[in-house]
Amino acid sequence: MKDVTIIGGGPSGLYASFYAGLRDMSVRMIDVQSELGGKMRIYPEKIIWDIGGIAPKPCHEILKDTIKQGLYFKPEVHLNERVVDIRKKAERHFEVETEAGKIYTSKAVIIAIGAGIINPKQLDVKGVERYQLTNLTLCCTKLQTFQR
Repeated sequence: MKDVTIIGGGPSGLYASFYAGLRDMSVRMIDVQSELGGKMRIYPEKIIWDIGGIAPKPCHEILKDTIKQGLYFKPEVHLNERVVDIRKKAERHFEVETEAGKIYTSKAVIIAIGAGIINPKQLDVKGVERYQLTNLTLCCTKLQTFQR
């Protein structure tokens, strides 16, 4: 049994993993995507301006450091797994079940599933899912349209 199971491998889940590791907790991280990073992977060239103590830089540079930090204390990582249920079995005993029927136990659960403000429109093209994280690039041709 792990001390904590973190559902979500985006920036919040990665930081939760690091923070728990600082406190000598054993960590398991589960993410539905094939890679860690969450929505930070959607726009790798986007300049991130609002992280305290970090000068503005492209998202892909921040992502690399975020993943390195999140994995620093060697959490157990499960990718391509969708969580379908969380059950409290007893005080400080939870079961997390995935779509594949796997059950993971831990003393605590952190839900860091990335319900942020960015929800890009998806292309209505058959089979597009297999390219979204690797070969499909979305871009804005008139950036000034979105600037204030």
